[in-house]
Amino acid sequence: MTPSEKILWEYLKERKLCGCKFRKQHPVYRYILDFYCHEKKLAIEIDGDSHKERKDYDDFRDTFIKEIGIETLRFSNVEVVHYIESVIDGIK
Repeated sequence: MTPSEKILWEYLKERKLCGCKFRKQHPVYRYILDFYCHEKKLAIEIDGDSHKERKDYDDFRDTFIKEIGIETLRFSNVEVVHYIESVIDGIK
């Protein structure tokens, strides 16, 4: 996991967030989701600088994931590192 993923994981693991169980690095078809809550059908992705250059890929992936009933929330590394409380509020 990246440093920002480790930070967010501390808030998600052990059902700390609203009692929901999140999994890290969860496979869905050919994709690996950073974090996934099956109960809420929610994927959380943490984007670093490399995602700026692959927006088309991320958009295609998010569309596919949405078509199978999973909503994706995306946050940047900067948001997680510097504004973790806002990120947590956004997830809630």
